[in-house]
Amino acid sequence: MNPQKTIFKEPIVRVKASGIIFPKICPVCGESANVKTRMSTIPNKKSYLRPSWDPAFTPSARRRMGISSPPMSTFLIPVCEDHAIYDESDCRYRTLCIICNGLIIAMAVFSLMSVGSDLWLGRGFGMWGFIAIFLISTVFASSLVAFRARPLEQAVKIIGFDYGAQYIWIAFKDSEYRRRFLEENEMNAELVRWIVRV
Repeated sequence: MNPQKTIFKEPIVRVKASGIIFPKICPVCGESANVKTRMSTIPNKKSYLRPSWDPAFTPSARRRMGISSPPMSTFLIPVCEDHAIYDESDCRYRTLCIICNGLIIAMAVFSLMSVGSDLWLGRGFGMWGFIAIFLISTVFASSLVAFRARPLEQAVKIIGFDYGAQYIWIAFKDSEYRRRFLEENEMNAELVRWIVRV
C-alpha cells in the first residue's frame, strides 16, 4: 500500500497516546464538565456495531483463533450532562434501524414490481403505493439520524495513529478547546497540518 499525504485546513493535534489529559470543559458546548464519557479506539481494526458481534470479542474465541488481544486506547473525556454518550440505547436504536431497513428493502422490491406492473397495464397505482414510498423514506431518514456522528464524535474526532501507535492524531472542532488541550498536554502534544497514512 502506498503512503498517502493528507493535508488539513485546520491544524490537528498529534499527542502521545498514553497519559492524555483533556480539559475540564465540554468539547461540544464549552460548559463546565461534570461527567466523563469513555471513547475507545483500536488502531487498524474493523469496528462492529456491537462489541459482541466481533468474532474475536471473547477471550475464548481469541484463544481458539490464535488472535492476541488488540491494543485498545481508551480516553475519558469530560463532558457536560447533555452531551454524555450512553452506548446501550444507541446500539438498540441502530439495531432496530438495520432490521427495519432489511424489511423495507424487501417491501420496496415488491412495491416497485407491483407499481411497474400497474403502469405497464395502464392502470394507476392506488394509495398503498404512496404509503409504501412514505414508509421507505421514513425508515431511511431515521437510519441517517441513527448512524450520523454524535455531537461529541464531531467535536473530538480521532483521525488515526502513527506507525507504532505511540502517537494519536485528533481533530478538534472548536479552536478554543484545541488551545486548552494543548496547554494541558504541552509536553506531549503539537499541532500538525499534514500526516502521512500508510
